[in-house]
Amino acid sequence: MDTLTHALSGAALFSRTGLLGGKKGAIPTKNRMLSVFDWTTGSAFFFGLFPDIISIGPHFVYSLLFDNSMGFQAVPDFVFTIYKYTHSLLIASALILLVSLFNRTFALTMLAWPFHIVTDMFTHAPGPFGTRVFYPISDFAFPGSDWWKNGYLTTLPILIMIVVWIFILWYRIAKSPFSDDQNLISER
Repeated sequence: MDTLTHALSGAALFSRTGLLGGKKGAIPTKNRMLSVFDWTTGSAFFFGLFPDIISIGPHFVYSLLFDNSMGFQAVPDFVFTIYKYTHSLLIASALILLVSLFNRTFALTMLAWPFHIVTDMFTHAPGPFGTRVFYPISDFAFPGSDWWKNGYLTTLPILIMIVVWIFILWYRIAKSPFSDDQNLISER
């Protein structure tokens, strides 16, 4: 799946603005529009991006700036190694569990990371960018389909995310906050 869709879906599912906010949503402020978003939206958006920007991002930016290319012709081996670690459910789970010992709310926004990995399982074919969810224990890659070779795997998810975000924003702006017990993320 493309990186933007990962980020938008992560924020839609794992922030107070999105699904985990329940009926209440973000912590209310005096400014109604600012009450729609809080730090959990940015955090979940970031962790939706995280596996790709940490592994592929630096090489992609370097190639774009200095090679004047998209950068996927001669990807160094270290990029694939980082990619395997950032796309491992074992690594993501261990780090999220560790963070949850100190900050439950932040750990919940980090769930956008394993969600990214799970969606990549189905949208990346085996090969250098195959999703190795059990790495470093296993190098097995799920037999998905490359999203960049199938237009529907790019177009459909981004259209769904646009509709989802229109609904979320409409709901959060138009509706008054409900009871505090509906918010699945605490105010810590």
